[in-house]
Amino acid sequence: MNTVRPDKVAAKVIFALDPLEPELVPDPSSIRWLRHWMDERQATLEAVYIASWPSESAELEKTQNEFEIYVRQLGLSDAVKATVLVSKSTSRRKAVQTLVNYLQRSNADFVVVSSHGRAGVGRWMMGSFAERLLGESPVPVLFLSDRHEGMPQLKKILFPTDFSESSKCALELLLNEFQGFGGEIILFHADSPPGVVADTGILGIPVYYPEEVWVERKYQIQREANRIANEVTARGFGIRTVLQEGVLDVVSAIEHVAEGENVDLIAMTSTNRGIDLMIAGGVARQVFRMRRWPVWVCGPEAVEAAQRVSLPQNPRYAG
Repeated sequence: MNTVRPDKVAAKVIFALDPLEPELVPDPSSIRWLRHWMDERQATLEAVYIASWPSESAELEKTQNEFEIYVRQLGLSDAVKATVLVSKSTSRRKAVQTLVNYLQRSNADFVVVSSHGRAGVGRWMMGSFAERLLGESPVPVLFLSDRHEGMPQLKKILFPTDFSESSKCALELLLNEFQGFGGEIILFHADSPPGVVADTGILGIPVYYPEEVWVERKYQIQREANRIANEVTARGFGIRTVLQEGVLDVVSAIEHVAEGENVDLIAMTSTNRGIDLMIAGGVARQVFRMRRWPVWVCGPEAVEAAQRVSLPQNPRYAG
């Protein structure tokens, strides 16, 4: 893994809001959690609203004033800047692109959304702003939960991983952004048992790996988990590994561990993009759609952006 960036002091966070869009209206409990977290991290938070109409100075000024009032009424810090961006289209695709462009210009570390989302046919027909953003954002996306109870805190982070390069990159970003985190990171990996279909051939015929292959796979997983844990510990973070075998439903396994460990945040990666944004698929999306925990997700564009930056220094990403 790369070393911590020496110039990293505090995160710059963009909070995407829309008072007129139910999907992006945050729950009061999520606001309390976010404010407490931002205060602990000494992060700078900027609230952003994307107005969908041609820019007319008088109308834009009125919208800016109304948005500033709205942000103050949410109970965020008085230091939170309120910014209105203009998209000359009412489409979600254009709105997402407007926000993505702003994220790049402002050098944000990650973006926060409160996604109530859509389900079923609604998601297929119209999509979700938050989920489309995840597929295009050059920085990780933090999905807030509206079911947080009790005192806001951040003591345990659950990091589900498949040990892929994209997952390792997401963990690297998480460590860089959470410097000084005094809690515990739980590295979680779920694996299927011998006898379960491991792959399908060209004709769709099930292929089963022999027992000895699974034994070797288990050894490799344990070795990789230990290696990552040692590197994370050397960075000053507390970490514990949880490895489960015989898992048929990864999403349910993540939910079960998150409940049992009483985690405060789930962090993971997502590599789905394109048409996958419109359908129910991808472990990360199923996890944040539960809205039971805040979920920090490093999407495909964020992974690729981080890998491009890491390429000269880190031989892990060498071709």
